[in-house]
Order: sequence, then structure tokens, then C-alpha cells
Amino acid sequence: MNASFEAAAARLTADIRALRRRELRFGRNAVQPHFEALWRAIPQDQGMLLVAAQELSLQQRHLAAVNLAESAALRAPLTPQQDFVLAQIYFHARRPAQAMAAFARVRAVLGDDPAVLLPLGIASVAHGDRDAAREAFQRALAVSPQSIPAAHELVLLEKVTADSPVLAMLERLTKDIDRMPAIDQARLHYALGKAYDDLNEPQRAAIAFAAGAVSLRRHAANAMAIEERDSERAHALAQRLFANRRLAKPLAGNHIFVVGMPRTGTTMTEQILLGDAKTASVGETAALAESIGPWVGDLDVASASPADVASLFVSERLAVQAENYRARLRDYDAGAAEVIIDKTPQNYLWAPLASAALGARIVHCQRNALDTCWSLYTTWFGAATVWSYDFAAIARAYGRYVRIMQTIEDCVGDAMCRLQYEDMVHDPKKISAALYKHCRLAWRPEVTDFASSRNAVITPSRAQVRKSVSTSSVNRVSPYLPHIAGLLDALRAEGVAVD
Repeated sequence: MNASFEAAAARLTADIRALRRRELRFGRNAVQPHFEALWRAIPQDQGMLLVAAQELSLQQRHLAAVNLAESAALRAPLTPQQDFVLAQIYFHARRPAQAMAAFARVRAVLGDDPAVLLPLGIASVAHGDRDAAREAFQRALAVSPQSIPAAHELVLLEKVTADSPVLAMLERLTKDIDRMPAIDQARLHYALGKAYDDLNEPQRAAIAFAAGAVSLRRHAANAMAIEERDSERAHALAQRLFANRRLAKPLAGNHIFVVGMPRTGTTMTEQILLGDAKTASVGETAALAESIGPWVGDLDVASASPADVASLFVSERLAVQAENYRARLRDYDAGAAEVIIDKTPQNYLWAPLASAALGARIVHCQRNALDTCWSLYTTWFGAATVWSYDFAAIARAYGRYVRIMQTIEDCVGDAMCRLQYEDMVHDPKKISAALYKHCRLAWRPEVTDFASSRNAVITPSRAQVRKSVSTSSVNRVSPYLPHIAGLLDALRAEGVAVD
């Protein structure tokens, strides 16, 4: 790659990011003509098209990213490195089958490189092909026995037994753990934690998870304070917008929002709703949260009078919000679906906007507080959600959620239904039928039989959700109660009942 190409690529990336900042302030429609002018100005060079596609993928403009990347692929055969970029773009666009095909092409040229086998295996899990995933992870470990990510993904894919070769491999790796980067230390500990949990050894599992959490926090020491500050600001904004407000009962819209704390069954709920042929899911998106800026405009919500805040909810302003969201949603692939599911847990904050602007039905997923918090702590999110690796931060996040939800539920009214995880897994037919009634879908008994489906799932639940509905995760925290005094105390300090 020569210097002139690198300079041109840097300018193009900067231009795309500048337009992105304007979009977040003024809305998609105001900025789209400038984006289209930029597309026309991009040199029709394969490398430049892929640079633009990769940046758009990072911004969750998935359809544009796919179109540009495929245009690049039509110009000339892609190099393995370029095909790898195309595969990543497909994966993040929730097209795991196409990602698998692209990764397989790269593998055919480069051979069994763990850097290719690992994402190939992950894409296979996302597509529901466990056999292909197992083969990719096992081959990665055969080539590179030190590959902690491959070992971890294999542990997540399957239940570990005492004679599992991967367990012995993980335990051997701990001998050199002090020489590893903090992120690798964290992932190794989390893999062992999952393995010991499978073996019903809660003390060893708790120790492993705790060590992994310490390593992860060391890896991302500054991110937690930033995450918490942003979360506090968002909750304060939602409280200001929605407190003491009751929205009119919405008209029947064609959107369903699945919300709640992470690890409360939101992915399971999404898969159940996909049992109706009229539905399609865009997965977890930034669409609703990012479309709020243009709706609020230049109004300083923190200092605005109640009348000024109320003016946001007049039909004209809500129409702006609806168009902001729909325009943003066109970046995701929902096909020609009659009903679109947005499964973004954190959208609980903005549920009233979804209801008022889009006529959306809201499904609020709930789960036992301790099971939710323990599942957050023991789930590997990488460095994406640093707060989930700290008991006190988890408790504060859960406390903010509990405090705002009464405001949200009062505001939304009948547009929202509560879906209790424990009820669903104990009586999936009865509860799913009630869910379908709320969402105005046509229920069939088969909607809970989604384990073998090939619906795209790219969240951390991608392996777990391929299993049948069961009660195995109910009261999962019970064996760990002697080891989580810090979490219990932190939740009590937030006013969350845990006794």
C-alpha cells in the first residue's frame, strides 16, 4: 500500500466521519444528499471502495457498506486480505452465511490460519451451523494450541466435561498467564470460569471469573468511568423527557421493540417472535438512540421549561422522530418484512419515543435480579461493556434501570408488556401466546421451537440461543451466593431487593 493511497484513504475516512457527526445532529434526510455526493466522488478504485465500505460498516450503515464492498468485488478478484474485509462486513450486516463463504475463500488461499478460522467459526455459530463452528475452532487449536480465543469459543459452544481436551489445554496455559497481555489473561480466566461452571465447581468458577474481571478492568481502565458518565446522562435525559407524562394509546404500528437489561432473555424473545413469517429482525441497532438528536434539535432539555419539553411530543415533532428512525433503519436489512423487530436492550430508555412516534409495541424482558447481574458478570463481552466486569458498576447500572422503568412504564402504558424470563421457560406455550397477542401476531405452537433455525444471531448469546427453551438458567446464581457478597451489598445499596 503506497503513501498516496494511504493519504487518500485517510481523507475519505475523515470525510465520512464528518458527515456522520452532522447526521447525528441534523438527521439522515438533511445529510443524505451530501453522502450521495461523496459516493459519486469516490474514485472507482477497488481499494478505496473497500476503505469506504469498512468505515460505513463501523458506523452500522450496513446496506451501504455491503453494496460498496460487493461493487469492489465485481471490479477484480479480491485479494485474501480484501476478501477478509468483505467477510467482516457481511458478518456485521447479519449475513453470516455470506460471511462464512468469504472466510472459506480466504481459508482456501491462506490455509488453516487461526486468524481466519476463528471468525469463520464465529460466523458459523451465528448461522446456526454448530458442526462447521466446531471444526473451525478445533482446527485453529490444532494449528495454534496457544489460541485462547479459539479455546474460549469452543468452550462457549459446547458443555465441558472432565475429560474435555480443551479443559486440559486451558489449565496448561495458566502456567504462562503472567506473560500474556491483560486481554488474553481475562479471556483465559473467563474460558476457565465457563468450564468450571459446566463441571459444577462454583468455587473454582467464581475465582476464575473474578480474576478475569480484574484483568479486563486493567485492560480497559479508563473506559468504565466514561461508560458510566454517558449512562447517567442518558438516564437523566430520559427522566426529564418522560416523567409525569402519559402518552396516548398508540395506533397499530409495524414495529416491535424488545428491551430490558442485557441477559434477560431478549435474544430468546426475538427468536420466538421470528416464528411469525411477517416478522424480520434488524438485531441490536443504534437507530433509535441516534435519531433522538434531530428530534430534540437545539432545545436544551436540561434547562427547558415543562412546556418546551411538552412541545417535543406534538404530532409534527413526533413525525420528525419517526422519519429519523425509519431513515436510519434503512441501513439494516429487514427485507420486505411487514413487521420489524428491533432487539436493542438499552432502548428501554427510549421506549416512549418508539411508542409515540412509531406506534410500536414494546416487550420489556425481565429476569430475577441476581440471575441477571450474575449473568452479566460471567458473560464475555470483550471490552465492549467494561461496567459488566465490576460488581459495584453492575449494581449501579441495575439501580438506574430499576429507577427509570417505573417512569417509562407509566409513560408508555398499554403499549408495553412485561415478559418474565422464568415464566417463559417454565410455560413457553402459554407465555409466548400472550406475547403474540400483545404484538398482534398470529401465534402457533411451533414458535418456541427455534433451536435449529438459521436466523442470524451475532450477539454474545449466539451459541446459547441455539438450544431449546429450558429452565436450566433459572436460579443459576444459587451455587455462587457464598462468593458474591460484594454484589449483594452493592445491589442492596441501590435499593434492589435480593433477599
